Amino acid sequence: FWEKKFWQTASRVVAMSAADKKIMQTLTPRLTVDLVPNGVDTEFFTRKKIESVKKGKVILFVGNFKWLQNREAVTVLVKQIWPNIKKKLPNIKLWIVGRFPTYDIQRFSSPSVKISSDIEDIRDAYRLSDVLIAPIYGPGGTRYKILEAMAAGLPVVTTPTGIEGLGVEHGREALVGINPSDLAKFTIQLLTDVSLYTKLATNGRKLVEKKFNWQTIADSLDHIYQKAIYASQN
Repeated sequence: FWEKKFWQTASRVVAMSAADKKIMQTLTPRLTVDLVPNGVDTEFFTRKKIESVKKGKVILFVGNFKWLQNREAVTVLVKQIWPNIKKKLPNIKLWIVGRFPTYDIQRFSSPSVKISSDIEDIRDAYRLSDVLIAPIYGPGGTRYKILEAMAAGLPVVTTPTGIEGLGVEHGREALVGINPSDLAKFTIQLLTDVSLYTKLATNGRKLVEKKFNWQTIADSLDHIYQKAIYASQN
């Protein structure tokens, strides 16, 4: 009720994702909505060096566990995806990073699965890992962890929901699968194919630099603010 009320009294309305824009226009059909995505600091998240000869590979999951989508995702990862990866790559490690892990999530800890809830600098997680996996099935919001990983040169394996609205193409900027078996297969493929790994790391970084860096976003918002000011004066 209140969201619709304030949308209708605003000079301009901005959504951060195409999905949010669609919902807003469905709830208020005559509402004009500008789209300005969230982004990341491409100077803060610098591209990591690719270590093709590294023996002990690390798969990373990042997420705040106050959100149901992240609790669901990590459960699917550990129970349905991780065993298939571990079977093919026995020396692999899984690193789960996120605040407020539940008791059930903490119980996933093992010699090959590390849980970290208090990492000081998330860049260390991206730097020390080899791939980000995000089996996200619940919608909503912008996936900061995916943009951050791409900015850091860390290849991403995720679902269509995980990269919704980012303009990512499967096989070009990330590997995208629907079911757990595909996500496991793509992760193994990525970690055993240096050419593919390098391609995704390079293209993911380029995508963030082009569409999701702060300067581009600031310019878009500035244009919208100028229009709002002009409309209020006329």
